[in-house]
Amino acid sequence: QLGALALVHLHKQTDAVSLLLKAHKQDPYRLDILEHLIKLMVNNRMEEEALNIVNNEFARNPCMPILKIALKLAYRKQDWTKGMTMINSLQKPESEYYEVQVMKAKLYRNMGDGEKALSMTKNLIESNSSNLNFRAAHIQELLKQEKFTEAQRQAHDLSKELPDTPQRLIKLINLLSAADAHKEALLILQKEISRWPSHPKLPWLEISLLNELSFCSAAQSKIEHLVKITQENKAYVLERATIISRANHEYESAKKFAVQWIAIEPNNQQPYYALYDIYVDLGLLEAAHAVLDSIRKINPHDIRLDDLGAALLTKQARYTSAIRLLDSAIERDPTNTYLKDQILAIRVTAGDFSNFDADLAEIDRLRGLDCYQKHCGYFFNINCHPNWNSQQVFQFHKDWYENAISLELPPLPSYSHVSFDPQKRIKVGYVSGDFKRHAVAYFSEPLLIEHDREQFEIYIFATHNPAISDYVTERFRTYADHWINANNMSTEQLYRKVRSLEIDILVDLSGHSNGNRLKVFCLKPAPIQISAVFGSGQTTGIERIDYLLCDQVSVPAEHSQYLVEKRAELPIAGFPYMPGDDYCDPVPLPCLTKNYFTFGCISRPLRANSQVCNAWSQILAACPNAQIVFDHKGYMEEEVQERYRRLLVTGGTKPTQISFRNTRPYWKLFHEVDLLLDPWPSGSGTVGTDALWMDRLTLTLKSRPMMGTFMTAQLTAIGLESQFSCLTKESYIRRAVALAS
Repeated sequence: QLGALALVHLHKQTDAVSLLLKAHKQDPYRLDILEHLIKLMVNNRMEEEALNIVNNEFARNPCMPILKIALKLAYRKQDWTKGMTMINSLQKPESEYYEVQVMKAKLYRNMGDGEKALSMTKNLIESNSSNLNFRAAHIQELLKQEKFTEAQRQAHDLSKELPDTPQRLIKLINLLSAADAHKEALLILQKEISRWPSHPKLPWLEISLLNELSFCSAAQSKIEHLVKITQENKAYVLERATIISRANHEYESAKKFAVQWIAIEPNNQQPYYALYDIYVDLGLLEAAHAVLDSIRKINPHDIRLDDLGAALLTKQARYTSAIRLLDSAIERDPTNTYLKDQILAIRVTAGDFSNFDADLAEIDRLRGLDCYQKHCGYFFNINCHPNWNSQQVFQFHKDWYENAISLELPPLPSYSHVSFDPQKRIKVGYVSGDFKRHAVAYFSEPLLIEHDREQFEIYIFATHNPAISDYVTERFRTYADHWINANNMSTEQLYRKVRSLEIDILVDLSGHSNGNRLKVFCLKPAPIQISAVFGSGQTTGIERIDYLLCDQVSVPAEHSQYLVEKRAELPIAGFPYMPGDDYCDPVPLPCLTKNYFTFGCISRPLRANSQVCNAWSQILAACPNAQIVFDHKGYMEEEVQERYRRLLVTGGTKPTQISFRNTRPYWKLFHEVDLLLDPWPSGSGTVGTDALWMDRLTLTLKSRPMMGTFMTAQLTAIGLESQFSCLTKESYIRRAVALAS
């Protein structure tokens, strides 16, 4: 086994499998070796061979441990019949009766026979009605089948039986909570908690229930009281207080508890990491750097420090420093694929795609099948890949879903609540972490404003941190019939919430951008699911999302072959837009009072690739009195500036024609430019539309949908696409030179 682990570490998976096969033949009764072997074979796409080995072993020794290994494979292949056959042939000792019935229930549920599944857990109760575990299994099966009313009724009946130990009380409370009977659980707990006043878990259970019921102030008061009165296990109490206060967005309290925790355990890294997380949430990046420096004094060799330090530097657009830090970490751990992943992502964020394909292939080779689990960090980046075509981008998304997601998905749920009664309002749920000052909000707000409230009942599932809510958030609240704060909900909790509310149409506004909840959409809690194209500008790759909300121009009909979703086309060109309230008034073009013309690039380095810079250098060479301004925090590092100077000067631009800024406030930067130059294949969306609002136009090259066609769509909406949307690089250069002249 140790030899196999060493071979895996050396990326010799095939040799590792051979070694474990040899070990298994020598000692077939060693179940730990069998489990290790099967896991390794599955990771190396040897599922059929793994299945044959497990089937042979189960035939030889039909016991529970081998059955569990076999069922994992059966679930992956969705071979429910095979799984049931194996369970029925199991040598069943009485002690395993509970496990067998629960396994059968799961299989029957997956086979679509909910009644048979429930009969399995009913059998448990009939065998021993006083067994809390048996009754809990039945209630949990009801919940999994979304029979919420019956589950709550049975949980209510169970709550009438007073528990005789704190362990039974905790089990009962957890069961009631799972059935969404939080209020009843809280009443029982508050009534019974005095019987065991010194039990360490019960007060935290009460705090958890108060939070579930949105009694956050009461929960915080309980936390403060616990910290004050506790003498024993003070570090444990401060740890819990820090974590829960942060989850409640009570950052001052969380910071106070973390500092007290550090004072008690100054050589424990965990309170420092907790304080680091709090500072990052608050945007206090320099304070977060200082915390990492403190941890280095305790454990200078902890590679997490380099990873977190690089993340902070990336947030500050200090890309070169971040890469340098991770390079030093990789020298100490050369096979760490996660760190290689981070470096590649940062290089791309800084606009460097030079080794992207080779580096990604190397990372995938090292990681094996698990590579798809990490790909989500690249979804936005590959939209900006200068050389990939639509087919490659589509295949990337499709592979992720088929290899990392679809194999683990349960069967589709039923949608018995669907009604075709014309008097019933359709329930539409919007899911996003961007109901605040954010690009997505500028395009989604007009859609929500215009909903016909007589026809639609609007639910908003806000997944962003409430601590960063703002005046835009308050506007969105007014558009919702129901506002659900889903920031702290797990995938399962949010899925069940959507199901319990009987949402008819669920709309994703994030795509693969940060803070998305696409895992919920993979479970398909609503009968119709839609993703808005302005979330991340591509197909999601998720076959359980039915439609992609788009306009007529940015995602043309011929692009359908590169979508897993159907196009839900709005009968318009471009998307409605509504900016935040912090914009300033437009001013006349600066070229009217200056003796030169100013081009502007306000896009991130990620978009301004070498091919684009080559075209811009030709434009500037033909307009020797013109200037180009790169205005974004991503261009503030000297190394980044030097790379862009080199790219432009090589094509004939004079160094004096190039400048870099990070103008604040944001809207003021439009005062300094005459014309924005759009990069490709991923052009501007929000920035170009902001520019239109500020009386500035963008010259764009119509390229790969949808990020390469968004500005064409916006220009089409105002009748200017023929003048400012070009079809070739040559016409783009000619048009820019003509406008500057």
